[in-house]
Amino acid sequence: MKAKTVRGKGFRGVLDYALKKSGAEIVGGNMSGENARELAAEFGEVRRLREEIEKPVWHCALSLPEGERLSSEQWGKVATAFITRMGIDPMENQFVVVQHKDTTHDHAHIIVNRIKPDGSIWNHRNDVYKAITTTQELEGLFSLTKTPGREAKVFAQPSFTKGEIEKHKRTGEFPAKVPVSKAIAEVTAAGPMDPVTFIQAMEARGIEAVPNVSKTGRMNGFSFQYQGVALKGSDVGAAWKKLSEVVQYEPDRDAERLRSIKKTSKRRGITGNRDADSPVTSGAGREGEGAPGGIADRVGDTVPGGSPDLFPVGAGTRGAADGVSGCYGGDEEAGEKAPLEKANPYSDGGDGVSGWGGVVDTLAILARGEQPDVQTDSHLGEVSSVAAPSRNLRLQAWYKQAACLGAPQYRVTVIDRDAERTAEYNRRWNEKHPDEQPKNLDDTHAINLCRGKDGEEHLWSAEEVANNISTLEYYNVNRYDIYVTPMDPKYHHILIDDLTTEGVTHIKAHYTPCLIQTSSENNFQSVIRVPRAEVSPDEQSAANLLIQRLNHLPDGCGGDRGISAPVHTFRMMGFHNKKPGRNNARTDIVFYRPGAVCPAAAEELEECRAEIRKKRATTAAAPRTTTEKSSVTAEIDFGSPTPFDAVFEREWSRQAGLARYQVARGKWGSVDDSTVDFRTCKELLRRGYGTEEIASSFKRKSPGLVRRHRAWEDYISRTLQAAGSALAEALEECVDEAAQHYDGR
Repeated sequence: MKAKTVRGKGFRGVLDYALKKSGAEIVGGNMSGENARELAAEFGEVRRLREEIEKPVWHCALSLPEGERLSSEQWGKVATAFITRMGIDPMENQFVVVQHKDTTHDHAHIIVNRIKPDGSIWNHRNDVYKAITTTQELEGLFSLTKTPGREAKVFAQPSFTKGEIEKHKRTGEFPAKVPVSKAIAEVTAAGPMDPVTFIQAMEARGIEAVPNVSKTGRMNGFSFQYQGVALKGSDVGAAWKKLSEVVQYEPDRDAERLRSIKKTSKRRGITGNRDADSPVTSGAGREGEGAPGGIADRVGDTVPGGSPDLFPVGAGTRGAADGVSGCYGGDEEAGEKAPLEKANPYSDGGDGVSGWGGVVDTLAILARGEQPDVQTDSHLGEVSSVAAPSRNLRLQAWYKQAACLGAPQYRVTVIDRDAERTAEYNRRWNEKHPDEQPKNLDDTHAINLCRGKDGEEHLWSAEEVANNISTLEYYNVNRYDIYVTPMDPKYHHILIDDLTTEGVTHIKAHYTPCLIQTSSENNFQSVIRVPRAEVSPDEQSAANLLIQRLNHLPDGCGGDRGISAPVHTFRMMGFHNKKPGRNNARTDIVFYRPGAVCPAAAEELEECRAEIRKKRATTAAAPRTTTEKSSVTAEIDFGSPTPFDAVFEREWSRQAGLARYQVARGKWGSVDDSTVDFRTCKELLRRGYGTEEIASSFKRKSPGLVRRHRAWEDYISRTLQAAGSALAEALEECVDEAAQHYDGR
């Protein structure tokens, strides 16, 4: 059984197509409509709940091998079982199943509304891979013909067309694929290597490997030239998604050198563009960003199975007339009637949905979620003498870093280090938000990758961070720094920054760090884990005091004496430092103790807690300012301005802007300054700022504070207390959610 998936914008177009066919029959679903117009109206009622969703349509065609048939009732059961295993709730998500009988391949179309009646969305991520697994399960469940799946591809084993097999029978000559595949197997047996080494090793065997590197730095694979025959990587069992596991490409290191090799090949009449494997993009996009599926390895006729007496063991045909369980993926624009079927010009006539003609290598299409996502300009040029880590090494580095930090969830942030791009972003932001406090053109542009289009933050587990390594590579090569923030309600992660070599020695002698890592040449960061006593503003203030004390190190040891906020970001392992003047230094671990807790720092934190409690008691016992004095702003000593005033003022302006937006949308009746005060305090506490510094700036920078609240001191105290309580509740919910997904690692 084959599955082809498409995501689209409009229901009417696909319904018109599905139901216009002669003999088309609705055989399943949970809809009451009986024609395209009625069904489209029914889908539209739910769609209007989430009009911002660009592509609510999920369309899947299930096709059987030639000669195999299911009854209408059986198709209804198969389709319902299929979507259930895909994670679609047949009791919640609207869907309809239409059987087509006009081709030699019995098939059915499933049209699903991703939006549920409660407004939630079915996430289509990795639907291609799920569909493969599901179709194979259904083949067993419904006693259908067993067809090979993803495992059918063997690395460094070629696929053969019918013509190649027939030619071998006539002449006894092996196709050029055979010696090229053999050479690839021999070269890659030596283990991981950089692309230049791979090219040189292949050249020593009389084979030219031509890299296909785009102008943006994206590596799309190799083509091969042997005795005048040009071959794609997938022709010889070396599609880039598999070859890249051994040939480890780093854009910063390799892009310029490979482009030079490619140009040299072009001058000799060889090109890597047409013959290398087609680039395929990841299907794990954000909402509304459908990822187009690529169609690769289109050839003429193929034959089922291999020919063991003629070709190497494991060699097979490209495609297979007997069928390959699989899934095509793509996007369907509104109004297009049959983009799914039209995508394959080699299909077998009729509506062409079956794909069983054996003319498309289904497995190559499945690479869309596995191909490297890096596509950037190289900034280094020549090949570095030190090999940078591959994606696999970055994964290993992250798992090691995550084991040290030991948090159940993480916030992942990227910060733009391109000055021109940052200035342009801030300029455009100022144009779009004329009522907000303007940004300086050199203000840092940070992107929280955990924040969705709905504005809500969905923290990542360690595994989810690992799953997004390719996305982080894309940002890093584009000159973004990569940071992770451990979100752990049980432990503080105290950062000691800007350490020298002497500072590292000092920290190791007096404390028990869980991690020490490089941030640039001769510059180190240390992370110390300390148990939290509770989730409260006072605890945050105590931790803030501790981080300041630990960063006040003896002369020559370094430390960031201006640091504040205990909830801190750390550079992510294996990625490069893109700050100007840091020479693209890579973050590496120099010392680690997974999950270590520091007793000495825990004792100091308890001292800080006692100090905070003492200050609070002293403040509570002090006589209050008189009401008469409080009512006259000019007579109140608000203290000297601090650098944090600008932070408070900017956040207050941002929250006020959000409030005005809610008013414009009709969600709020008016902009309530007290609500803005509360939301500002909550956000600043969440970032890890202490209650004392917030309160100090609060009285100076909350507009009209004294006019709005005669007892303003009490108001500040109550607002901070309420914001702290709300934050604590939110953290508890976060912990509960993390506990459901945390595997204990």
